[in-house]
Amino acid sequence: MSRWDVLVLGSGFSGSILSAALARMGKRVLLVERGRHPRFAIGESTSPLTNLLIEEIADEYHLPWLRPLSTWGTWRHAYPNLDVGLKRGFTFFTHAGDGSHLDWSDRSRQLLVGASPNDRIADTHWRRDCLDEFLMESAVREGVTYLDQTQVDGIEMDAGGSSVDLATGAARRREQVDFIVDATGPRGALFQLTDQRGSIPGSLPANHGLFAHFEGVEPTPTAIDRSSQTPYPADAAAVHHLFPGGWIWVLRFASSRVSAGAALEPWLAEELRFGTEGDWSRLLKRLPAVERLFRNSTRLTPWVRSTQLPFQAERLAGPGWVMLPSAAGFVDPLFSTGFPLTLLGVQRVLKQLSGAVPESTDWTAYTRQTRLELTLTARLIGAAYRCFGDMTRFAALSMIYFCAASFAELARRLGQSALAPGFLLANERRFQAAIEPLLSAAETGQSITTAGTGPLLEPFNVAGLSDPAKRNWYGVEFEDAVCASDKLGVEPQAVRRCLESLDPATAGHSRGD
Repeated sequence: MSRWDVLVLGSGFSGSILSAALARMGKRVLLVERGRHPRFAIGESTSPLTNLLIEEIADEYHLPWLRPLSTWGTWRHAYPNLDVGLKRGFTFFTHAGDGSHLDWSDRSRQLLVGASPNDRIADTHWRRDCLDEFLMESAVREGVTYLDQTQVDGIEMDAGGSSVDLATGAARRREQVDFIVDATGPRGALFQLTDQRGSIPGSLPANHGLFAHFEGVEPTPTAIDRSSQTPYPADAAAVHHLFPGGWIWVLRFASSRVSAGAALEPWLAEELRFGTEGDWSRLLKRLPAVERLFRNSTRLTPWVRSTQLPFQAERLAGPGWVMLPSAAGFVDPLFSTGFPLTLLGVQRVLKQLSGAVPESTDWTAYTRQTRLELTLTARLIGAAYRCFGDMTRFAALSMIYFCAASFAELARRLGQSALAPGFLLANERRFQAAIEPLLSAAETGQSITTAGTGPLLEPFNVAGLSDPAKRNWYGVEFEDAVCASDKLGVEPQAVRRCLESLDPATAGHSRGD
């Protein structure tokens, strides 16, 4: 029987990054995985805040191999054989969902929000089967002890340490650990072992999920608007096809592989006979423009289905244990919120386990903050579902997300993190007061417009958002951030220097988390 400082359950991206950082602190870390790598996982699309958090963790905990994963350009240079997708922004199309065709050139049915000025500093799509294995192997090189195909049979928990029974095949072992971190995902190890009940966060519907990987998916028609040039190639993005009752995502990788899936409200899942052969085909019949993109495609992986995506655990921490946000809850893939929520949690857990936080054995503040951020994210996405059939309303509501995300990212880069407390500015009272009428209007089916969001979001708008003249196409404009320097409490030249340090060739700046 061995003694460990920290037992980390789950070797996905968060568990492996957390384990590697703990090992660099000098902790004795045991990383336990129920399955084995490589394995398929949902959650693939990053954002500027995700990438900034990767940079911060890599720098603070001396993990130089992690930092290149923060942008497309550095990733491709450092790890050319590790498959990855290019993400220049967030692309949305609204479909009627009734079998009628979409006119790709109709800008009133589009929303494009740029997240980078070029490919070099662009975001990425993570090919999780490849990346998670790479991160696990990197953690092992940092000194983490790793066990795969290992089940947790039981835990006797105590604030002063826990006894953990592990089973690897027929072999049984008992380990003594000072602290346990659950990174196994929703309804995972500690949720089961602590005999909890789960709930649906916020006002989300109990959505069903369906996803797989494909090859041979045709590109979005290039001339989506013949009158002008898009802010980035529409497919070099997280592409979202919205329709009443749900949405489809399409993410492209450098290898020509495509990740695609759908999140469906229960009523639509029932109509499509979700979970039976042909449910994906029946969905595409309602969306002929999307169906055409998949007409010559081949599915590469088995279907993964979930009968209820949204989830929130009843308890997030206890004596001698804590859940990362990815284990504490799940909202929805819309807006790519899962990665930053989880990495913020990784940072907070690392600080607490390092003793850098007063009362480091008290997880009350961590629990409160994690629950607040999950609930706010769920409310925003639940409101977005009410707008899927109407791009005018959806585009207006989405400005909440993009405004909060771009403000938070730039504030952190300028050393002004105190101005952007919490994910989606969850702890910024002025921002929360400003968005309340927008969320309420979306939830109750009232009219909201992009022009109407402008005055409400103006104190936090550093990215030229909520501008009707841009007709739902938002490129990355360097001067938008420079002109908003007063909102961030710095001089214009400070913003200029910050952005030039990201990409001297273009002095570009990104938005979105």
